[in-house]
Amino acid sequence: MKMPTKFGAIRSDSQGNGHFGSPRKSRIHRGTDLLNPAGSEVFAPFRGYVTKLGYCYGDDLSYRYVEIAVRDYPLITRLLYVDPSVEKGDLVEEGQVVGLSQDISKRYSPEMINHVHWEIRVTSPTGILADKGEKVPVDELWLNPEILMGI
Repeated sequence: MKMPTKFGAIRSDSQGNGHFGSPRKSRIHRGTDLLNPAGSEVFAPFRGYVTKLGYCYGDDLSYRYVEIAVRDYPLITRLLYVDPSVEKGDLVEEGQVVGLSQDISKRYSPEMINHVHWEIRVTSPTGILADKGEKVPVDELWLNPEILMGI
C-alpha cells in the first residue's frame, strides 16, 4: 500500500485534527486527513478499479472524490477533495496519479489546511459480513489508515 499524498502528515489546525476516530460534533471521523496543498498530485494507495467518481456534498458539486476497489477482495478506498484525472472503470496501479487536491478554503475556513481525506472500508455485496457467527453491518467496518501505514 502506498501513501496517497507526498506529504504523509496528518492535518492539525485551529479547525481540529484529521486523525482517524477524532470527534466531529455528533459523529466520529472515519478517515485520515493528509496534508496536501491545492493542486498537488493524489496517488492510488493500491491497485484497483475506479468504481465511483462522486461528490463530497449534496449541496456543493465542486468537491469530488475518487473511489477505488480491489477486485476479488472486499476493500475500497475513497480519496476526498480530489479533482479526478481518472474515469469510472479505469484500472489504476498503486502509486498512479488519480487526480489533484482541491482547495477546500471556499467550503471551510481559510484556517483549515488543505488536505485529502482518506477512507478505507471493508465491503460486502450483501452489505453484511459475518464475524464470529454474528452479522456485522458493513458501515461499522472502517479501517484506520494511520495504523495500516504506520503514521
